[in-house]
Amino acid sequence: NMDDDSDNIHVENVAEFYEDQVFSSEEEFDKAMQARIARTNERFTREASRAKRSGVPDYESILYRCCRSRAKKRTKLNEHRPHQNSFKCNCTALIRVAKVLSDDKKTRGPAVKVVKVDLAHTNGCKGGEDTNINECMDRRRGRKYDEHVLNHLRREVRSGRYKTDDVQSYLVESGMKDVTRVEATNLRYRLLKNLSIRGWEYDEKNAAEYAKQQDTLYNEDLAAEIEAGGVESLTNLMSLHRGLAQEEEGYDYRTATDSEGRFSGTAWRTGRMGGRLKNSGKAMLFMDDSRSGINTSGFCFWNLVIVDADGKVGVVLGAMTMSASAEAITWVLQCLKEMSGFDLSGITVVMSDLGATEDAIKSALPSVKACLVCTWHIMAIDFPTNLKHIANYEACKAYVYEHLVNNTVDKKEWEGYLIHACRTWPDAANYLQTLAVSKHRWGNPWRMEHFTHGMQASSVVEGSFGAFQRGLDSIPRSFVGVIQAHVKKDRNKTIEEKSRIVNAQIRLCDPLVSSRRNDAANACAKVMSSHVTDQFEEINRDAQNYTFAPIQVTPSGSARCVTKAWSVSRRENSSAKPRIVEEIDGTLRCGCLEDINRGMPCRHIQSITGGAFVAAQFHSHHHRIEEAEICPVAAPLDDEFDFSGNSSSFELDDGAQHATDNVGQVDPYEDHQGVFVQEWAQYTGIPPCEIDNSTSCPTAPKAPHPPRAKKKSKPLSSVKMHNNLLDEGKAIAALASQEASLYEKMYPLLRWLRTNIQNKDGVELKAAAADFVGISLEKEADVELKPSLKKRTAGAMSVKRKKSAVESASTSSSNSRPCTLCLMGGHNRTNCQRSKEIGKD
Repeated sequence: NMDDDSDNIHVENVAEFYEDQVFSSEEEFDKAMQARIARTNERFTREASRAKRSGVPDYESILYRCCRSRAKKRTKLNEHRPHQNSFKCNCTALIRVAKVLSDDKKTRGPAVKVVKVDLAHTNGCKGGEDTNINECMDRRRGRKYDEHVLNHLRREVRSGRYKTDDVQSYLVESGMKDVTRVEATNLRYRLLKNLSIRGWEYDEKNAAEYAKQQDTLYNEDLAAEIEAGGVESLTNLMSLHRGLAQEEEGYDYRTATDSEGRFSGTAWRTGRMGGRLKNSGKAMLFMDDSRSGINTSGFCFWNLVIVDADGKVGVVLGAMTMSASAEAITWVLQCLKEMSGFDLSGITVVMSDLGATEDAIKSALPSVKACLVCTWHIMAIDFPTNLKHIANYEACKAYVYEHLVNNTVDKKEWEGYLIHACRTWPDAANYLQTLAVSKHRWGNPWRMEHFTHGMQASSVVEGSFGAFQRGLDSIPRSFVGVIQAHVKKDRNKTIEEKSRIVNAQIRLCDPLVSSRRNDAANACAKVMSSHVTDQFEEINRDAQNYTFAPIQVTPSGSARCVTKAWSVSRRENSSAKPRIVEEIDGTLRCGCLEDINRGMPCRHIQSITGGAFVAAQFHSHHHRIEEAEICPVAAPLDDEFDFSGNSSSFELDDGAQHATDNVGQVDPYEDHQGVFVQEWAQYTGIPPCEIDNSTSCPTAPKAPHPPRAKKKSKPLSSVKMHNNLLDEGKAIAALASQEASLYEKMYPLLRWLRTNIQNKDGVELKAAAADFVGISLEKEADVELKPSLKKRTAGAMSVKRKKSAVESASTSSSNSRPCTLCLMGGHNRTNCQRSKEIGKD
């Protein structure tokens, strides 16, 4: 009989739950039910109830009931869906738990007890086996959106920046590939009218936290510049570059246009930025674009940084482009190469996000061997976007981060972990296999084969962005203000670097510091930086916990020129897998790959050397910095490139050329520039800038020093300052409105002052005053640039790589609707040539 009944045994008959079974808490019971639902693919609804009881505490219970229970009689047909059928069938599968009374019978504790259980599906319900019914019920129940997606859409929709097409495209980019326009319209309407959405409710208490996730520096003034066409922004941009080229030592810049002369991007660097790149030797370059803070009105703000020998982050280039396409990335790196003026073959590793393709990077820097991907972008942004909906998401994420990102150095073992992850979480298999295509850019066995300072994420770029945003005195009201603040931050960084170098030299000669270190650390400090010396001491302390033994060199090792080999294992855990250290050409190499990845010997190597300092084991990048070098402007290269790859259509701004190009030319304004700057300094109280002697008047009188204040005056209040400026403004308006000539002179000046009021150095104020009095500060005429045609909605954070106009036109995914009569494309039913034939039929 048991054999006859064995075919009728279902999953529901397994004694997983039974009456009087006790769980420690509601969360423990919910976890057990969710585990069952994930295993059997059943559909249950959770209901919580509370009933009053006389003499005892209220009866609190939790009920899990099959979704097909409680068949309701239809009293009225749905006019819009007359053929819709109910999936209810009066299934009796359920389980109920109640909170247990305490010993004193006065309260109920956190524990719950099963009071009724019957998980056998009845009345034709097959539970998780009927996949068609389950899919239909999920579709009718509606989509469950991610909380972050709804918070972002609510902000953009209610601010008026997202229409229906924007909502649909954002949902598609968030992983919902099957979203329709009807669904996007319904969702936008509910968000706009503040209606309820299944499984989500906007929390007003966390509104400030939601705002931090969005554009922190969105500004109406920046958006207005792009909406107006950008002509004024480009004019201010060119004037700022020329002013900084005169003031800042070694300042250089580039401006790019497309084939029609429209603005495409700009890049700049100071002399100290070039010095960092020159002294870095074999360096690792970090690059990323900020699209959610500084460039909310359309530009991509690029930041290229390196890590010096002391472990400090230094900016080597800043840039703005109209898109984040592959052509823009190539142009930014090409500008880095051109403005450096020296060989960049030492840059062998570049780390960025997945948007930066290998072809775009290597086309500009052929010496790059590894184009690594930031694992933080993958695990914190891409991973939740694609896999947040799967069951056991946290366990899947922890497994991938532990075995595929961090701890695996063997490639075969890495592939085994990938196969295990795809089998354990089949819903994540497609994304993991797609991610594995670029495994050589982020996988731990491949990443560890290159010198990366021990870093696996481009967090140094994010930290540089954060420091830049904190360094802004206020919200930038112009793009020239952003560039000027970027240069100002670099000045402060240069002062900090010089102070750090001096302190390191003093510390090297300090007998107290030398007495605390051993002989190996003191020998390391004479050659390497103090930061590396501290790490070397810590590695030597860890090396004391390891023991080693010589082993025989294998034939494969002999083919790799291995002369000696050792097996290194922990003292307290000798059963653990040992590390193999090999000697190749007089240098020790470890199987953990940390010596290559960090550029210094690991603890396994130091256990063999006995903690001695061997300079050959260190990367040349870690050598101590002697001075903060400032590089001059490099000579221009003959090769010029544009975004489309056509060298003939690329144009560099004339202001980026050197002063030596104009030797022998007579400047008609040469006698007026120095005098004007000094007079403007007397008028405004702004100290004169350091202008090159070749462009200033040698006999210009110097501005008198302002008299020293005898008594510290009380600072004016904001109301007083507002009233004073208002009175002066009324007086200017009364004078300028009487004559048209005065108005034409005064109005542009006020516009310049309003646009550049935050600039601290006074470059834009001097240019505004020069325009007012009719003289020029530049040697050459301004290069007229047309504003870019490529724009985007202001304020919205981009989650997709921006494409160029050519790429967007050539890879358009829009499909025209076919004709409803002949079902052919290219026309509609109004101009269909076969309409008469079809009508006859």
